[in-house]
Amino acid sequence: MGADTQTGSERRIAALDALRALAAFLVLASHVAFWTGEAGWSGVGIIAARGDVGVAVFFALSAFLLVSPWWPDPVAPRTRPGAGRYALRRAGRLLPAYWVAFIGVLAVGAAVGGRTGARPLPGVHLIGDALLLQGFTQVTPQTFTQTWSLTTELCFYAIVPALGAVLARRRAATVLAAAAVLGIAVQGLVAAGLGHGRVGAALGMSLLGHAAWFAVGIAVLGLRRGGRRLPVPDDGGTWILVAAAAFALSCTPLASPGTGPGGLAAPHPGQAMAKEALFALVAGALLLAATVPGRSPAWVAAPLVRHLGRVSYGVFLWHLVVLQVVFAGLRLPLFGAPFGWVLVLVTTATVAVASLSWRFVEAPAIRATHRDDRAGARP
Repeated sequence: MGADTQTGSERRIAALDALRALAAFLVLASHVAFWTGEAGWSGVGIIAARGDVGVAVFFALSAFLLVSPWWPDPVAPRTRPGAGRYALRRAGRLLPAYWVAFIGVLAVGAAVGGRTGARPLPGVHLIGDALLLQGFTQVTPQTFTQTWSLTTELCFYAIVPALGAVLARRRAATVLAAAAVLGIAVQGLVAAGLGHGRVGAALGMSLLGHAAWFAVGIAVLGLRRGGRRLPVPDDGGTWILVAAAAFALSCTPLASPGTGPGGLAAPHPGQAMAKEALFALVAGALLLAATVPGRSPAWVAAPLVRHLGRVSYGVFLWHLVVLQVVFAGLRLPLFGAPFGWVLVLVTTATVAVASLSWRFVEAPAIRATHRDDRAGARP
C-alpha cells in the first residue's frame, strides 16, 4: 500500500499507478457494501463485497516493487540500498500519512462515534495501533479496521532484504510455490478452527497467512526481469480476462459463503482456500497485464489516473472515517442505506481528503527520504 513506484519506464509507472488506484477503489467499495448492507442483499453487493481483493493486489504490487532492487537485472543493474536507507524510505512512505490519519480517526470518533456505534479504545490499544500492531492485537477503531494489512506489510518490509537475496539465487520458483501453498493452507486451517478468536484472526491476516499474495508479485517480477516467454498469449487483454474470470469465481459459492444482513458469513475451509488462491490469481494476472512489454493504452497515463494512483494510500487510510462521517452526518441507518449514491459520495470525499494527504504529508515525506537521489546517489 505504501510501496513506491520504482520501475524502468514511464509506461510501466503509469500502468502500476492505474493498478494501485483500482485496488484502492475496490477496498473502498467493499466497505461501502458492508456498511450499507448491500453485501447481504444483492448480486451487486456481493460483487462489491469481494472488493477486498484489492488487498491482494496491494500486497502483490508491494512485493513486485520492493524486491526489485535485490533481483538481478541484466539490462539495468542496480546497487542495492543499504539497510538504513531502505528502512528510512519505508518509514517515510508508510508512517507520516498513517499517523495523521490515525489522529483524524480518533478525532472524528470522539465527535461522532456515538452516532455510528463506535466505541473509544483503551490507551494501551491506542499505543499498539500507533505502532502498527493491530494486525497482531486485532483491536483498532471501527473506522481503522482496514489497517490490519499495514501490520502485514510492515512484516514483509522487514524480510525484504533477506528474501531478495535468497530469491535472486537458484530455485526461486520452488521457494515461491512453497510459500503460496503454505499461505493457502494456513487460510484453510484457520477456517477449520486453528487458533481461536483473535489468535486465529491474527494468523489468517499475517504475512504467513497471505504469503500467496506476496509470492505472485515476486513471481511476476522474476518472469519480467528474466525475460522469459510465457506459454500463453502475453498481452494485457488476455491477463485482464483471466483476472475477471478468477474474480467472478470468487463471487460464487466456491469461495463465498452464504450472505446475510450487512456482510458475509464465515467461510468453510475449502472456501477460504479457494478465495485465497483466486485472489492471488487475480492479483498476479492484473500485475502481468500492467507489466506487459510494449505500449499500454493511453488512458493509463491520463492525469486523473496518475493522480488516483498517487493518492491511493490516502484513499485506503481515510475512506472508512469518511464513511463514518457520511453515515453520522446524514443519519443513515447501518445496513440500511442506499449503496449507489453513498459509494459516489464517499469516493468523491475520500479522494479529496487523500489529495490533501498526498500534497501536505506524503509527498513532502517522500522528498525528505529521497534527498540522496537528488544529490546524485544511485537508486
